[in-house]
Amino acid sequence: IEDPTSHAYLRIGKCYEKLNNTDLAKFYYYQTVHEDPLLDKGWVAITDFYVNKKNYEKALSYISKAINIDGDNPGYWKKCAHIHKELGNLVEADYSYKKLVELGNYELDTWVQWACVVGKNMEAEVALEILKQAKEFYPENSLIDYLFAAIHLQRRDKNIARQYLTRAYLEMPGEIEILKLNFPKFYYSSWAQNILSEIKKASE
Repeated sequence: IEDPTSHAYLRIGKCYEKLNNTDLAKFYYYQTVHEDPLLDKGWVAITDFYVNKKNYEKALSYISKAINIDGDNPGYWKKCAHIHKELGNLVEADYSYKKLVELGNYELDTWVQWACVVGKNMEAEVALEILKQAKEFYPENSLIDYLFAAIHLQRRDKNIARQYLTRAYLEMPGEIEILKLNFPKFYYSSWAQNILSEIKKASE
C-alpha cells in the first residue's frame, strides 16, 4: 500500500521546483524518500532535481541509495548509467548499462549510449558486440550505423566504416549529431568530412 503522506510530499516538492524554490523543493523531496524509501518516484524526483542542476555527484549519491534499496529497478540503473556517463566514469557507466540490459531494458537509447561509453573507452571489440545485439532489435536504425562507422574507424577498418557512414548519412543526415557529441575526433576528421562532402555533392 502506497503511503499517501509520501505522495503528498512528492507533489509539494514538484510544485516548489516549478516555482524555482530550490530549498523547499529539496526539503519535500527529502521528506518523500524518508517517509517511503520504497517509492521509486521519490528517488527519481530527487535525482532528477540534481541532474537538472548539473550537480551530478549529488544526483549519483541519491540514485546509489535507491539502488541499494531496490537493485532490480531498471529505471534506477538507467539514471545511474546516464549520471556516470556525464561524470566521465566510463567503467561505472558500462557496468550500469550492462546491468540495465540484464534487467530486460532493450530500448534503443540504452544500446546506443552503452556502445558510446564502451567506444569512448577504446574497447572497440566490445562496442561492436553491443551494436550487433542492438541491430537484432533495431535492424534499420541509422544511429546504430553511425556508431558502427565510428567504431570500425577505431579499428582502422576504413572501408567498412565508410560503408556505414555513407548509408547512415543518406538515410538520416540529422542523426549524425550522435557522432558530434560522442566521437567528435571522428566526426571532425578530414577523412569523415571528405566522405560527407562527397555524399552532399552526389545528392545535389
